Amino acid sequence: METIQLLVGASATVIASLIAASVTFLVAVFTKESKISEFRQTWIDELRNDLSEFVGIWYFLSHEFEDAAKRPEFISSREFWVGLKPEVLRVEQLQARIELRLNPAEHVELTKQLQALAKLESFIGQPFASRKDAINRFITESQRVLGVEWRVVKRGEPTYRWVKRLSLAAVIVALVALAWLAGLAEHIGSAP
Repeated sequence: METIQLLVGASATVIASLIAASVTFLVAVFTKESKISEFRQTWIDELRNDLSEFVGIWYFLSHEFEDAAKRPEFISSREFWVGLKPEVLRVEQLQARIELRLNPAEHVELTKQLQALAKLESFIGQPFASRKDAINRFITESQRVLGVEWRVVKRGEPTYRWVKRLSLAAVIVALVALAWLAGLAEHIGSAP
């Protein structure tokens, strides 16, 4: 009987230290993954802001080019381009900001469409439907990328999901082990 009490005492100590270590590990993982999700959400918000500003300025410039195309001599004048300098510069800045936020391996299509739209002069003289189609494809692809990233935030980072599943499995194993030990203790206690 003394051996069983020593075994139970030692087991309780080991189990308590395992629980404490597990809790410490889980808190560290969840804190880190929570911070990564927070950074990802900030990245999504800033990307959305840059994309929407890019689209807004692009619409403005597109209409300016459409009006100027009716006067070919004006579109090639310095006055026309100087008048649009702040907007053209902002489009270039936004293009750079957006491209630097995108992963070239993951966001190939969005990057390609962004680069095409940023070549503003290529849209001079194009019909409105063609310009509208190009910007709509860009908006659709932007929404797809933002949606994918939002789903990652909503579900949690991959490490978080993995640790969460592993923790659930550990809890189930621990409950089964406790039930087994309780049955064993009852069996040993009722033995003659």
